[in-house]
Amino acid sequence: MTSASLTKVQLQHSMTRRLLSFIFLLACLRAVGQESADTSVYQRLDDFIKSAHAAYKFNGTALIAQHGRVILQKGYGIKDLSENSTNDISTIYQIGSITKSFTAVIILKLQEEGKLSVQDRLNKFFPDFPKSDKITIKNLLTHTSGLHNYTDIIDENDSAIISNPVPRERVLQSFENSSLLFKPGNKFEYNNSGYFILGVIIEKITGKQYETVVRQMIFTPLEMNHSGFDYKNLHDTNKSQGYDFLDNEKIQKNITVDSTVYFSAGAMYSTVGDLLKFSMGLMNHQLINDTSLWQAFTPFKENYGYGFYVDSFMGRQYIRHSGGLPGFVSEFIYYPNEDVTIILLNNVGYYGSSLFPVATGISGILFGLPTKNWEQQKAIKLDDTILMQYVGTYRYKPETELIVSFKDGKLFILCTNPKAHLPKVQLYPESNTMFFMKEAPLKFEFSRDEDTHSLKVTTYNSLGKDADWIKIK
Repeated sequence: MTSASLTKVQLQHSMTRRLLSFIFLLACLRAVGQESADTSVYQRLDDFIKSAHAAYKFNGTALIAQHGRVILQKGYGIKDLSENSTNDISTIYQIGSITKSFTAVIILKLQEEGKLSVQDRLNKFFPDFPKSDKITIKNLLTHTSGLHNYTDIIDENDSAIISNPVPRERVLQSFENSSLLFKPGNKFEYNNSGYFILGVIIEKITGKQYETVVRQMIFTPLEMNHSGFDYKNLHDTNKSQGYDFLDNEKIQKNITVDSTVYFSAGAMYSTVGDLLKFSMGLMNHQLINDTSLWQAFTPFKENYGYGFYVDSFMGRQYIRHSGGLPGFVSEFIYYPNEDVTIILLNNVGYYGSSLFPVATGISGILFGLPTKNWEQQKAIKLDDTILMQYVGTYRYKPETELIVSFKDGKLFILCTNPKAHLPKVQLYPESNTMFFMKEAPLKFEFSRDEDTHSLKVTTYNSLGKDADWIKIK
C-alpha cells in the first residue's frame, strides 16, 4: 500500500468547485450582442468541440440531445494510437464515478420495494463494522459518512494489487478500522468508501452480484447493450485506450485498474448512446418513481443529493455527475426544465481533470449565451516588475470588481459579486499586456484609458471585446 495520493479525491472535488467558479466568472463579464442567426446550432457545437480538441481539452465522444432528439453525436480525436484508430459514436469508455448515480438508483429502487430504508444504519448490514451504529445509508449516499476514502490508500501506485481482482473484504479492511474523520451528517467530503459499501449492501440484500443487479434493473430494461464493468477484460473493437497524457508534449498510456477495485463507486464502462438511454429512462420514471427521483435530486450538503450534484448554470438548474480516473474523464449533465442532456466521454485525463468547462461552453451555445471557442495558447515569461504593475482592483459595475494580485512570480485574478467571493484564477501572459486563463476561453488585456489615463483591464469573450474595467485602487 502507498499513501502517495492521499488528496486525489479531495483534489478532484476541489477542481470541480474551482471550475464552477470559472463559469461564474463568465457571469461577472458583461455579455453583448447576439449570435449570427444563420449559423446552425450543430455547426456551432461542432466548431466549439473541435476547438476544445485542438486545444487538448477534449479527446472523446460527445452527445447533446433535447426532448429526446439528438442534436450532435460525434467522436473527436484518437481512440488508440497504436492502432491509428479514432473515436466515434460507438466508442466505449470507462465512466468512473458516474457509476455512483447507478448505485444510488439501485438503492432507491430497493427502498421502493421495502427491502431497505435510507435511514437504516450500517450496523443492520455490518454489525461488526466499527462506528456502524452512527452511519446511515443516507450518509453513504451523500458523502457525509466521515469514513476514510479507500482510494487514497489503494491506488494506481499499487499496480500489482489494482491490476488484479481484489476481494471485497480486502477493500473494506483498508478503511474499516480507521477513526471517523467527522461526525456523520455534519460535513460533505467526497468519498468512494461509502459507495463501495453501498454495492456490498446491494449484494447482501439481493443475494446477487452487484453487476448482475445493475444489468437486471437498469441495463436490460433500457437496452444499454454496450455498458458493463470488467473493462480490463473487455474484448471489443470499440474499446478505447486510456491515456494519462496525449498531447504534443507527452504521450503516456494509463494503468488499467481491475473493476473489483472501483466496484460500485466507479467501475462502469459505457457509450454516449447508452448514457442517453439512462438519462431518458431515469427522467421518464422507467427506473424509479417520482418520490425516489425527488430524493435523488434534493441536495443535502455541498449541492449533492443521492448520487447526483444539483446546481445551476446561468439560472438554469442542472443535474450532473462526473468521473475521473487514470486515462478517462466523463461528464453527464441534464437540464430538467430545458430537457437537455449533455454527455462527454474522454479517453485522456487523470485525477483532477474535468470536462466541465467544455460542457458549460456547450450549454452556453444551446442557451444562446456568448461562448468563445478554445484557442491553442502558449504562455511567455515576464519580469515580475511588469506583472506587479497590474496589481489592483478594477471596477465595471459598483457591485462587481476584478481584483488582480501577484504572488511567487504569478498573476492572479478574482471576480467578486454580491453573492460570492470566488477563488483566485491564475492569468498567463501571451504578451506584455494580454493574458489568458487555461481553464476557460477568456482573455484579459491591460492598457491605459484614453480619457482618464487610468490603468484598465479589458475582458474578451466569444464575441470579442466585452467590457472595460477601470482601476480604482
